[in-house]
Amino acid sequence: MTTDTYEYDVFISYAIEDKISIVTELVHKLKESGIRVWYAGHQLSMGHGVNETIKDGLSKSRHAVLILSHNYFSKSWPRREYNVLWAKENQVRKLLPIWHGVSEDEVKEFDATLANNYGIPSSEGVDHVVRIIVKTINDAKGTSPSTFSIAQKNIQQRSLTISIPLVLMILASFIYYHLNIDLPPENVIASTIEKRIKLQEAKINNNHQTTINTKKGKTAQISDITHYYEYYMSLKAQYRNEYYFTTGYHNFNYKKYVEPAVELNLEALAPYDKYGFSAADMFIINNNLKLPAIDLEYRFINKTPIEYTIVSHYQRDEHTYTVNVDYDHYIRYLSVHLSYSKYTNWIKKRQTSLSGLEPHETYVFKKENGQWIFSGVD
Repeated sequence: MTTDTYEYDVFISYAIEDKISIVTELVHKLKESGIRVWYAGHQLSMGHGVNETIKDGLSKSRHAVLILSHNYFSKSWPRREYNVLWAKENQVRKLLPIWHGVSEDEVKEFDATLANNYGIPSSEGVDHVVRIIVKTINDAKGTSPSTFSIAQKNIQQRSLTISIPLVLMILASFIYYHLNIDLPPENVIASTIEKRIKLQEAKINNNHQTTINTKKGKTAQISDITHYYEYYMSLKAQYRNEYYFTTGYHNFNYKKYVEPAVELNLEALAPYDKYGFSAADMFIINNNLKLPAIDLEYRFINKTPIEYTIVSHYQRDEHTYTVNVDYDHYIRYLSVHLSYSKYTNWIKKRQTSLSGLEPHETYVFKKENGQWIFSGVD
């Protein structure tokens, strides 16, 4: 493969815990600089073998950027990914290490050979890191392999104390072990996630139907509640807002807990745009819609299917394996209960309840009697 046929300029290898501290900003600025980036935050998805996906991404990438950190060193999944990267390194495709809060001694402890590579310290800022990577890539394009050296020391100058065949044998054994370690099958992981989604949807729908039957609810349009909602918002009375969010595994009360859990600004949500749902069914429950006291409850059911992406895997220990999942359309049900009076000095109250999944969840699998069993969501 010639350098002109690479689909990506760099492959980013990192631990998921470093996504916020450096990876997201690094990827953004590399793309702003015209660099084509492959990284698991976008490209990994269920239905494809993770090892195969990484190998495919690497085969399409000119270079590999390693975010070396304490998280990277302590997790089994980055180690497995690194083994694939190192095995694929050659004079055309180089490893470009970024030392993110680690010292040379710590890199040597992780892999003495890797410590011989020039490490870009993240302590000098992401802009500095990006400049070096961009220069490395631009210099490499159209440059013969023998002259490419900006991201790596001249390894040829090192004296070899171990024979090349022995090194290759040890490396092959190491890679084989880490790529063939016993892990939960992909079909087990996929079916577990899909079952969780279906069970939560079924529970939400059953609770909704019970409420509709008990309280004689009916389908409605936005226009059916606009007058009441606007009147509530215009009142100068003292107010009390209550917020609830349930996922089937976790319950959150109070705004300061609910907003971070759903990653939404609850005050910005309103019925005019169906509370952000692109497709939803609306229902109204007429408890009391006559002044002087108004008591109104309305509900939205999200009709857009949940979509999920597996963003990372890692093995905590011999018997514990975790899978990190991101969701789209994760809020499935929203209920708003308004109560107020025409006497503006009275308290007005709004209860907002949401049901669904958290935007990011970690599935935990335990190995029992030789079988991987789903044990819950962290």
